Order: sequence, then C-alpha cells, then structure tokens
Amino acid sequence: MTIVSHRHKFIFLKSRKTAGSSVEGWLAPLLGQRDVVITSDENRRLPVFSTPHPVTRFAAVERPFKKVLRLVRPGFRLDQHSDAVDVRRVVGEEVWRSYYKFSIERQPWDRLLSLWSWRQHRLKREISFDHFLDRIERNDGDPLVQYWSNLPAYTDEGGSIIVDRVLDYAHLRAELSGVATQLRLPLAVDSLPKHKSGIRARSHGVESLSPAQIKRVSHLCRAEIELFGWKEPACSEPA
Repeated sequence: MTIVSHRHKFIFLKSRKTAGSSVEGWLAPLLGQRDVVITSDENRRLPVFSTPHPVTRFAAVERPFKKVLRLVRPGFRLDQHSDAVDVRRVVGEEVWRSYYKFSIERQPWDRLLSLWSWRQHRLKREISFDHFLDRIERNDGDPLVQYWSNLPAYTDEGGSIIVDRVLDYAHLRAELSGVATQLRLPLAVDSLPKHKSGIRARSHGVESLSPAQIKRVSHLCRAEIELFGWKEPACSEPA
C-alpha cells in the first residue's frame, strides 16, 4: 500500500517484491483516522463505515461505493503501488517536501526471480525464467511482467530519486530500525510480519542463474544498478 501518515508525517511508497506487504502490516497499527492508506480496492478505508485500515468488513457494499469515490476523492485516485510523481501530485508540494518519504529496493537479480515465482503462483501460469525475461524485453503487456520495475516508486520521469531514502532490502530490519528511530515510531523490527513468503523454491536462488541470464537482468535493470552501485552476482558456471 501507499501510506500517507499525517499523524507521523511520513509517506511510504510500496515497491514490488521488497517485503512491502510486511512493512505495511508493521506500520498499520500506528495509523490514525486522518491518515491516507491506499491499498487494494477491497481494503481501502471508507469514512462512513469506520473500517479498519488493513481489513474490509462490508466488501459487497464497499466495493461499488469505492469506485465512485475514486472519481471524487483525491486519495482514491492512487493505488497501492502508485508512482512517486502521482503521490506527490495528489498530496501537494507542501506535504511532499515536509514529510519523510521512503521506499524499498532489492538487487534486481534476486527481485526478478522473486517476481517471476510470485506471478506464476498468483496467475497460475508456468513459464521459464528466460521466457519471463523475453516478455519484459518485448514489453508486450502480459500480466506476468506488468510493472516489473520498481523505479517509478522512488524516481521521477527523468530517473532521479525523489524520496528521502530508499531502503536496502538486503538489510531491511536494520534499515527499518533506522526509520523508526528517525521518525520516533514506537515500533520494533522484531514485530515485522512475514507476508507472501515461502512461494519461491529454494532451487530458484540467484546462484541458479546462468551467466547469460545475469547479463540480461543487468541490461534490463541498468538504471537501478547504476543508482545503487550493485555488482553482478558471481556465477560458478563458465561464461
């Protein structure tokens, strides 16, 4: 979800396959009635039903009402993975400048493997990792590869980072602890839940990638690799 917390003056921009659902569950208990929580349509909070942030009580009634609200209520013009530029436009420059904005990123070889596994599971389709990369390269609109890049979650149209901090998924607990300290949030990383885990087979780790696959991912994700200075993973197979 995208979270705009007026109570604690922060904006969390959810990226894909970076434990975003776990982080939203971690943050949810802190949120107040004025905070904007933009999640999936069925989970969005309505002003008249006092629905808790993460859960819908009256789905059959709420869903059609929410479709109308998306046309008239600014927060409903966003979605759970809204681009940073869209969130900035909706909240306004004053809030954007004064609130602490953060997202999460994951080194791309591991992230795309995770996205590949998750999309196969969710869409009930089987596809090889090479064919998954083929579809990304073709940009053919296949739901398997839609929104495969996280760059829009924290950069502008020119590719410059516009949030205050992009947390490193590889050190997420330490990074979140730093955010909690900076914002004085009464949260401990020990309470971070684990959502959407256990989908990817252990045999589908980064070490399973061939040199050619590593190079393909490097080419697709060269922008974020340059932003964060990631190095290609070692591969035991000869090139």
